[in-house]
Amino acid sequence: MILFIEQGSNGKPKQILGIASNITERKKTELELQEINHQFSERLIELEKRTQKMIRLGEMTDFLQACLTVAEAETAIFYKKMYVNLIFPVATVGKN
Repeated sequence: MILFIEQGSNGKPKQILGIASNITERKKTELELQEINHQFSERLIELEKRTQKMIRLGEMTDFLQACLTVAEAETAIFYKKMYVNLIFPVATVGKN
């Protein structure tokens, strides 16, 4: 609210003018925007996770295509799983 006070020649208030504005819609819109930003952030995180999964799947596909036999692929998968299990605890310890 904004008030304007006009003083008379005797120094006393002669006239008071006020302006009030309703900010309900603005606040409602701000809250909606915050919610939309929150949803966007969550979806972006999910998209990044999916992208990482697709990258790993592509790497695994390339890896398996390099194998000449099924037995070689099975052995390679076994060793790759062992390798991931060994580095996973080390990789997660360093994260904040």
